[in-house]
Amino acid sequence: MALTNADAAANGFTSAVRDAWLSANYMPLFTQRSPVLKMLQLRRGITKPRGYGDRMREPVMVPVTTGPDFHGVTTGYEEDEPEPMTGYTSAYYYLSQYKIDVSWDDYDTVRGGDPVEMVRWSESHFKNALLRAFNKLLKHLWSPPETVGSTGIRTRIASLRTLINSGGSNTTDGGADPPAQLNQLNPALVGTSGATAITNVGSLERNAAGAAYWCSNVWNTSGTPAVQALTVQVLNDIYEDAYQEGEEPDLCIVPPALYSKMQNLLTVGGSNGGQVFGESRLAKLGFSAIKFRNAELVVDKRCPLTGYVSGTSTALGMHLFMLNMRHLFWRTTGNKPKFKEVVSNRLIEEHVGSWYGALTGDHLGNVHAVHPFLSQ
Repeated sequence: MALTNADAAANGFTSAVRDAWLSANYMPLFTQRSPVLKMLQLRRGITKPRGYGDRMREPVMVPVTTGPDFHGVTTGYEEDEPEPMTGYTSAYYYLSQYKIDVSWDDYDTVRGGDPVEMVRWSESHFKNALLRAFNKLLKHLWSPPETVGSTGIRTRIASLRTLINSGGSNTTDGGADPPAQLNQLNPALVGTSGATAITNVGSLERNAAGAAYWCSNVWNTSGTPAVQALTVQVLNDIYEDAYQEGEEPDLCIVPPALYSKMQNLLTVGGSNGGQVFGESRLAKLGFSAIKFRNAELVVDKRCPLTGYVSGTSTALGMHLFMLNMRHLFWRTTGNKPKFKEVVSNRLIEEHVGSWYGALTGDHLGNVHAVHPFLSQ
């Protein structure tokens, strides 16, 4: 007996055309030059078909003022009352669910002519569906921090801009040791004048006493920000803010204009301190990629060009994200929607694609930094 799937829809034409084509053609992730999603898939992508539950839990350990204390003693006969260890909690993230319906009229198939044209017609629809899926995921991944649901809900994945942000006026480190870094106490960023950032991320409230450890380093939002241009020194300061206990940031996301500024600093001599590199009679000017210390500096055209201090009309400029990808996770059922055929009494061919996933983090604090530059 031939090897045959028990699901009749998985055999024959469907397998040879639709499934084979989808397997060979992933979402074209660089169509818009937005590599951050690909970076998440490659570096911290966790793919499994099921078993996520309705919410994913990431364990978090934070400094607190309660529980046992490491202290000096005056005599070996000193007694201490045992106390339960504290400082443990978890961040919760919802599993998101997406779908897209792909269909076409049998009339169009008949008009298409020979089998080759029919296959091309089918493939065009699926490519269209993959592009739409990719565009929607990117839109949600880069949603402004004030967007409802941008912390990750069933109908949309979490926004990187919401996860990598800070708190509000009530944010403190609660007096724990070590104290939070200064830039973790700065106001959050938003995308619209007067909007207020969502600060409850992973079911942990950032705008609260003791919550500064769950805030990323946010630059240039405290008080009235001074005009600041990108320099190698400023870039190094941002990098150092996100460098903790031997864990260096490994990805720096910038819009095109900031990348151009970095390239100018590297390839132009004079006061910028750069150098023109020549390997022959032709000078080699410009770089296709830049690595700053241990971080890859990449261009993402969805990286924000403008922003505001949360709850104000104080305008900010182009954003730079310094990330430690060891603490961000891309949990999905696959890198593309999975399609199944829909049986109908209508004179159409219909397929429905589904995708499940979430962007989560076990550390959204001082291992990341974001800086909105005001001028270049």
